[in-house]
Amino acid sequence: MEYFDVSVLAGRSVVSKKILFVVNDPDFFLSHRLPIAEVARNEGFNVQVATMGGMEAQKIEQLGFTHHTLPLSRSGQNPLNELVTLFSMWRLFSRLRPDLVHLVTIKPVLYGGIAARMAKVPGVISAISGLGFLFVKRSSLRVRLLRYVTLFLYRLAMGHPNQQVIFQNPTDMRALVASAGVGKDKIQVLHLITALESGGAEKILFDTVSGLKDQFNHRVIVLSKRGAYCQKFEKIGIPVEKVSIRLLWRLLFSERNQCLIHSYLYHSHIVSLLFKVIGYRVIWSIHSSIFDIVDFKTKIVSWLSYFVPNKIIYVSDFARNQHTKIGFTKQKSIVIYNGLDVNKFNNKNQCALAIDNNYTNIAMIARYDPVKDYSKFSSIASIALQLNPFCYFYLIGKGNNKSNKELLNLLERNQLLDNVKLMDEVDDISTILPCFDLLVSTSRAESFGLTILEAILSGVNVSTISLPIMDELLDNYSSNDGSLSDAEIAKIWIKKSENNLDGAIIRHVSDNYSLVNMIKSYNNLYKGCSI
Repeated sequence: MEYFDVSVLAGRSVVSKKILFVVNDPDFFLSHRLPIAEVARNEGFNVQVATMGGMEAQKIEQLGFTHHTLPLSRSGQNPLNELVTLFSMWRLFSRLRPDLVHLVTIKPVLYGGIAARMAKVPGVISAISGLGFLFVKRSSLRVRLLRYVTLFLYRLAMGHPNQQVIFQNPTDMRALVASAGVGKDKIQVLHLITALESGGAEKILFDTVSGLKDQFNHRVIVLSKRGAYCQKFEKIGIPVEKVSIRLLWRLLFSERNQCLIHSYLYHSHIVSLLFKVIGYRVIWSIHSSIFDIVDFKTKIVSWLSYFVPNKIIYVSDFARNQHTKIGFTKQKSIVIYNGLDVNKFNNKNQCALAIDNNYTNIAMIARYDPVKDYSKFSSIASIALQLNPFCYFYLIGKGNNKSNKELLNLLERNQLLDNVKLMDEVDDISTILPCFDLLVSTSRAESFGLTILEAILSGVNVSTISLPIMDELLDNYSSNDGSLSDAEIAKIWIKKSENNLDGAIIRHVSDNYSLVNMIKSYNNLYKGCSI
């Protein structure tokens, strides 16, 4: 947090601006904050005061300040009474609608800070005159439990987007920074993801962190497998940790130095609930589309969407509309398109494969999964091979290998074994995309279609089947009507593989789906959600 010099009040144009001082004890206001209030009034502020009642409160009114009585106390730990105090502050703030609240001493700082966020008060000054005995005595279990509760409240109270904090001494400031994660360093972003295997969500996470590693402090937490991307993160200096009870305990109750949680994929969204409960701000990224049935896990996440995330990021309007239809809240949703490294993917790259240019080389880059519909691909490819015996097909992605007996049987039934090369995951597809005359997709559902856009940037024609996302991204360029027969689609494959890609399509992708644009969007989002 930052020190605040009250002298900044002077010299501003503040006519009609309303300041509400909230102080536990009216006597403390008169002895410690009256001079500040008088300066503010002389500078044109409408100054009002909220404290406990009593004789001293009458003196405040005699000095010309409007006084409001709150159910405050110097001590007391009755949870019901504390809730009444918090509710009373929120109701007062909502009614008065002050431009600024100046909170003094522990209870006004804690409850007033939370109430100010709830009532959407434009500005907050929190004056911490001391942290109290909870930060000194460390022996009893009761004190330790109260300390955890207090730290939780401080974290909630210090989360206003426009807040200055006055510390009485540097020791208190360092103690609160260390214990509650309140500080003026870089924004801390903790990324939660199921695994770091090769996939679209993992790639976007890596690209985002790489582009913003100097602007924010990042940590990556994986729920299951560390995966292929783990080493990539470590090479750029981003720590990757596997979730554990010990780690969760540190993050939830001990370290408390993250101010923002960014979760990816459904399992991570469920885990993010733990962080939301104790006051972290949460962002969800939805990278998937809805395919076939909506399972129990999806229903749970849709229910959680109403109160866990501060923002929900979708990679397309299509994905957002799909999720909204099955119960996800639309109020918190935004669209940030996936970004491509325009300089990495271009039609000037050289092909890294030993490829026979006497053949028409057609690729499908997709994991082996029912949603990718390899049966449909095999049927169309078989017909295309009849139309052009010099077609050669490349199946690239997880599960496309000779140990996949199901895939081998499928290819054999369609007489494709001699004209298909199986390639498992490729680390850098920018080196192989220029090898192909056509990239095809028979996928039944895509939330974005990153590989398709990468192929276009590489100067490769593309063809998909009934993918609404392609209509959104490319204005019907690549998507064929699903009512077309396999034979009709096979003819389209052959025709497109013989034609050069329209340069206007390449420019459209480059202008609208660049990595630079995506990084800017995430930068603005993190700053907006974290302050």
